[in-house]
Amino acid sequence: MSLLEEHLHFLTTTGWKLVGVTEARQLLEENRSRPVIALSFDDALLDFLNAYDLLRRFGARATLYVPTGAVGRRASRWEPRERSHLGWDELAHLGGAGVEIGSRAVNARAQNGLRVATDEVQASKNELEDRLGLHVESFCYPAGVSSAQMRSAISRAGYASACTTEFRVASSADDVLALPRLRIRPNSTGAGIEEQVQRDRVGFSPPIRRTASSVWHMTCRTASRITHGTPQGYRARRD
Repeated sequence: MSLLEEHLHFLTTTGWKLVGVTEARQLLEENRSRPVIALSFDDALLDFLNAYDLLRRFGARATLYVPTGAVGRRASRWEPRERSHLGWDELAHLGGAGVEIGSRAVNARAQNGLRVATDEVQASKNELEDRLGLHVESFCYPAGVSSAQMRSAISRAGYASACTTEFRVASSADDVLALPRLRIRPNSTGAGIEEQVQRDRVGFSPPIRRTASSVWHMTCRTASRITHGTPQGYRARRD
C-alpha cells in the first residue's frame, strides 16, 4: 500500500471528508465543526493521474495547481517520465471529473523578479478559465513566496484563497491568501496525521480574509512520491 493510499484509507474510514480547497472553505463556512480535509497537489505533473485514481477510489476530491507555462511539457531524455506535465485535454477531463483546477502562475519556479510573478497572477487565471471553461478560485505561489504586493494582485484577480510553502499548522489568524502547509514525513501514518490535526484544531472565528482552522492540505511536487511510496514522501498542510 502506498503512502497516499494508507492515508486516504485511514482518514476516510475515520470520518474525514476529503475535498478541494474551495469546497472545504465553503463547507466550513456552513458548519465550522465538520471534519473536513482539503487536499491539494502542485505542478500538474503527469503522475497526478495515479493519485487521481486513488482519490476516486476513496471518494475524495482535491485541488490541482497548474503552472500554465508548463502545460503539456514533456520530460527530457534524462528525466523520469513522471516529470512530464499534464496537457490541456487531460486537465479538461480532470476538471470535468470533480478535480478543482487552481493556478500556480505561468512559471511555478519563477525567480526572475516580483513584477514578473505578479503579472502572471491574472494571466494564468485567464488562460485556465478560457481553455477549460472553469472558474479558477485558488492560487499557489510560484516558488512558494508570498508578499503583500503578490497578495494584493491575487485579490484583484478574484482569487478566494492562496497557498504558500511555509511549513507549519495554520490557524484562524492566518490570511486566507497566504495559507501555510504542514509537512508530512515519509514515516507519517494516517493515525499520526489525524492526531496532529485534532491536537492543533482551534475554534473557527474568522475575521475578514481568515480561513477555517480545521482544514489541512496535502501537496506534492511529484505525485509518484505519494502514489508509489518513495522515501521522499509528500508534503501536507492544515489551516
